Amino acid sequence: MKKLLLFAIVVLMAFNSCKKNGINLTERLPELKGEWIWTQTTVGGFVGYINADREKPLVIDFKNNNTISIMYNGETIVRNVSFSCEEATDSPYGNYLITLPKEVRSKVAESLGIPESNIIVDGYIKLDDAVDLTEPCLTLYITDKEGRDVGVEGGSDFHFCSCFEPNRIVLFSTRYSDLSTAKPSRRM
Repeated sequence: MKKLLLFAIVVLMAFNSCKKNGINLTERLPELKGEWIWTQTTVGGFVGYINADREKPLVIDFKNNNTISIMYNGETIVRNVSFSCEEATDSPYGNYLITLPKEVRSKVAESLGIPESNIIVDGYIKLDDAVDLTEPCLTLYITDKEGRDVGVEGGSDFHFCSCFEPNRIVLFSTRYSDLSTAKPSRRM
C-alpha cells in the first residue's frame, strides 16, 4: 500500500510540473495576442534608455500556440517561430518567462544594427497599464533573465527591459471595423 501511495505522489508531482511548463501564453494572457511596437529599452530602470526608431518600427506579433512573427520597417524578419513559456517564480519582472531560439534574438539585433542586449525580445513578460500622454495604455514589458554590470554602483543587478505598446493602427481597425455601419447615438 505504501508503494502504491508513493507511486501516486510521484506521478502527481510529475504531472503538476508538466502543467507549469509548456504554458500557452496567449491563452493565459489573451490581451497579449496581436502586434506590439517597440518603443524603448530601459537599463536598470533609471541608469539609461535606448529609444526605438519610430520611422522604422520593430513589431512583435504574438499569435496562438506560442508563436511569434517579428517585422522591422515593414518587412517580416522572423515568421511564425515557436517560443517556450513557463511560469516565473519569485520574479518582480513578470509572471511568465519566454525563451526564443538564439538565432531569432541575433536576427533581430542584426536587422536593427544594434547589440543584442539593447533589444530584449525574450525574458520575463509583464503586461501593465502605463500613461501615454494623457490616457492609460496597456504596455508590454520584456525584461532580460540575468542582471548585468553596467559599470555603475550596484554591480550586476541591472536588468534591461524593452517596452512595447499595442500597434494602435491594427488595434483601432480591429476594434472599430464595424463603425461604418453603426448609427450615431442620440444624447439626451
